[in-house]
This record gives sequence, C-alpha cells and structure tokens, in this order.
Amino acid sequence: MRSMRVLCSVALGVFAAVQLSGLGPKHWFVSNAGVDPDCTLSKPCALWQTAIALASSGDEITALNSGDFGDIDIESGHAVTIDSGGADAGVLSGTVTINIGDTETAVLRGLDLNGAGSAATSVGITFSGGANLIIDGCEIENYGKRGISIQSITDGAKVLISNSVVSSQANNGIVVIPPAVTNSVVLDRVRVVGNGNSGVGVNAGGVVEIRDSVISNNVNWGLLVGGTNVSVENTSLSGNLIAIQAGNGSVRLSNVNVWNNATGLVVAAGGTISSFGNNQLHGNGNNGPSPTLLVLQ
Repeated sequence: MRSMRVLCSVALGVFAAVQLSGLGPKHWFVSNAGVDPDCTLSKPCALWQTAIALASSGDEITALNSGDFGDIDIESGHAVTIDSGGADAGVLSGTVTINIGDTETAVLRGLDLNGAGSAATSVGITFSGGANLIIDGCEIENYGKRGISIQSITDGAKVLISNSVVSSQANNGIVVIPPAVTNSVVLDRVRVVGNGNSGVGVNAGGVVEIRDSVISNNVNWGLLVGGTNVSVENTSLSGNLIAIQAGNGSVRLSNVNVWNNATGLVVAAGGTISSFGNNQLHGNGNNGPSPTLLVLQ
C-alpha cells in the first residue's frame, strides 16, 4: 500500500509539474460576475467565447456558477471541453457551432441551451467539421429549425450524444445530414420529445445507433430514415404521428417498444424495417406492416 501511495504521489507531482510548465491542458473559467479577460479561477471572464479564444485544443472551460455566457463558436486549434460545472449554465437564445480539425475532439457537458425567441432558422448545436463530438448531459430546447444538426465535412466523424434531452424545437430535434461523407452517431440515454416535425431524422451518410432512449410526442415522425442504416435497441417510441419510417434505407429493431402512435411503422420505397422478434408493437392506431424477422446469432 505504501508503494502505491508513493507512486500516486509521484504521478500527481508529475501532473502538477506539467500543468505549471504549461505543457499540459489548461483550465479556464467563466462566471456571471466575471469581467476579467484572463479567464482564470481567481479572475474569471464573462463569456464562453473569451475563454475559447485563449484556449488551445484539449483545454477545458468550466462555469463557476449559473448564467448565460453567450454563443459558443469552437474552431480548429480551440477544440475544447466546455463544462457547466454542475451549475445551470449555458446559452440563452444563442447557438453553438463546432467546426474543428479533422483529428480534433470537442466536448459539451452539462449545458443548457434554450433558443426561445430565436429565429425560425436557428439551430442549437451545429457540428460542421471535425473528427469527434461528445454531447453529454445537455438540454437543448426551443430552437426554430433543429436542436442538433450533425453535418461534419470530415469523413468518418463520430458523435456521441448521451444523457441529454432534445425537446420542443419548432421543427426537428436531431438531424444527421452529412455532406457526401459518412458520420457515425450514437444516441445513448437520450430523450427526444415534443418537437414540431421529426424527433430524429437520418439522411444518407449518417450511420446511427440509438439505445436506451425515448422518442415521444413529436408532431410527425419519431424516427425518419432515408438512404442509410439505423439500429435501435432498448428504446421506446410513443405519441408520435408515425413512430418509425424507413425509405431507401433500413432500420433494425431489438427490444423496442412502439406504442400509442397514430401509426407504428411505415416502409416507404426502397426501405426495410427488420426485427429480432423481441419488440413490442401495440396500442397504435395502425401498427403498420410487420417487420422482417431476423435470427438472433
């Protein structure tokens, strides 16, 4: 045990030395009382963007308290982690845009984004370029066009959205629409509810896995898929006009509950919906066609 403590002490000492030498990632801070452009713990700044301009890729920016800290625009060379620090912190009536380098990663953690009063074309989070984006523990609501738009120009870009709520957009909740490249997206423990058109829309080039999530009470579609493949597991879809529609693409279901929708399943031209036979399709106005049965391996 003593040797372990010595090793830990040495490791912490090395980490502290790296931080002091300026070689490691740096930590920046914002506060609702911040006025200083230094963005340090003792002298926090007032805006996310002020801290982002100072930060380098790999750095972290944390809110010290609750507040609206302005729009977020993350570009190459400044691919940071932005963390609410457990406070009710984020962006009010503003937006987040991420356009980073082909090998860079940005992280949004615990943020509240509320687009109330924003334009009909507003998008909460736009991922237009970069290798990786992680959205964890965020709430995105009340935007005009989309809550989250995944459209990275980087082929093979990966996105993880977890433990988050995307609700009450005037149009679509989450849209995956890469420009002639492939973007892979995982939705893990995400609630997509009460959006004015579709909850989740996936277009050609988007490869999406949805697990342990809820897609409910969206005005038209819960999940709308065209020209690509989507896997849905341990997820509930309810209260939508159409729970799942696949056109010129495929949706694969496992342990999915489709209930209390006007229509459960719709297969449009060139589309397929397949099932491992362990789903629940019930209580809809019209269940729609039976999925193609797949054999568990």
